[in-house]
Amino acid sequence: MKLYYYTYKTIIGNLNITSDNFYIRYISFGKYHQYNNMFKETEIINNAFMQIDEYLNGRRKIFSINIKYEGFISAESMEGFIKYSLWQYNIL
Repeated sequence: MKLYYYTYKTIIGNLNITSDNFYIRYISFGKYHQYNNMFKETEIINNAFMQIDEYLNGRRKIFSINIKYEGFISAESMEGFIKYSLWQYNIL
């Protein structure tokens, strides 16, 4: 399966978004490790970034991003991770 990634500069550092043709597969901060993925800003990646950017700028609280989960992560864990990340960068 072909994966695409794009890196954006944000107020909390580099934001890396990876997708396949239908879903967001990974979101990470900092340096991106390519793993043979193609550097390309797809419509799916751009849509996810726009929503995250709106959130970081206080204009969004609800997301409508198609994400394909692999493994298990609870909503509480993700919420805690986001709050910690934003607190760490003095946004909250």
